[in-house]
Amino acid sequence: MSGSNLTGADLREAKVPVMLDGFLEGVQETLALHHQWITTNATQGVCADLSDKNLQSVDFSGLNLCGANLEGACLEQARLKNSLMLFANLRGVNLDGANLADSRLNGADFSEASLCGASLVHANLGPAEFRHGDNPSAPRYWPTKLIKADLDNADFRDADLAEADLREARLGGVDITKANVHGADFRGCAISEDWSRHLEQSDALLTD
Repeated sequence: MSGSNLTGADLREAKVPVMLDGFLEGVQETLALHHQWITTNATQGVCADLSDKNLQSVDFSGLNLCGANLEGACLEQARLKNSLMLFANLRGVNLDGANLADSRLNGADFSEASLCGASLVHANLGPAEFRHGDNPSAPRYWPTKLIKADLDNADFRDADLAEADLREARLGGVDITKANVHGADFRGCAISEDWSRHLEQSDALLTD
């Protein structure tokens, strides 16, 4: 999220792969500084700001973008499989047709983003654990936000959506086969009768 302070979250355990050749001009340096920011637990380097960038069809597979700002970026058809995007700001992002399978997206903000036809098979969108340095024994939990997101025809099979905030999201044709939706918030969504039965059994929130 833009302006968020993540210095209390330990991001060092997340793997940062070797940078790949062929990225758009300026993106390579941004990712290198973000790599440093991650590996020093936010004491050096700079958190990546890729907001409003055209990153269509880019290959960010396996990349660590925890805490990065991608608000308004175009990531249509992007390859983000196995990526790490905890606490990332993805508000208004175009992720249509993107591959986010097996990615860790805990605590990310996808509000008003478009993920039409995106693959999130086995992705983790459960709440992120945040331990503040002043009191590391008392973790806080930050839900993943998909408020007013367009998820038409997205594939969430085997995904973890526990406690995710999907208020007023568009869900036409979404596949949630074997997805964990325990405690997720679906208020304001148009939900079929079959969906309603499944969600009610999962303690999902459907009405005020």
